[in-house]
Amino acid sequence: MDTKKYANFRAFKEDIETLKVVAALRRESMVHTFKHLVQQEYIRLQRQQKEESKDAALQKDQD
Repeated sequence: MDTKKYANFRAFKEDIETLKVVAALRRESMVHTFKHLVQQEYIRLQRQQKEESKDAALQKDQD
């Protein structure tokens, strides 16, 4: 295992337990599950930001 690819971070015990369950349900490692969830949230936030900027441009055009 290449430990240089990983970083330590703090998480609440209840969140770690939930991550373990999600990883088990997905049949993958906790690291892969965490990576997937982070990427999914990042994409969601990018889409939300893009929609908000479109809405702001539309509102500006209407004013």
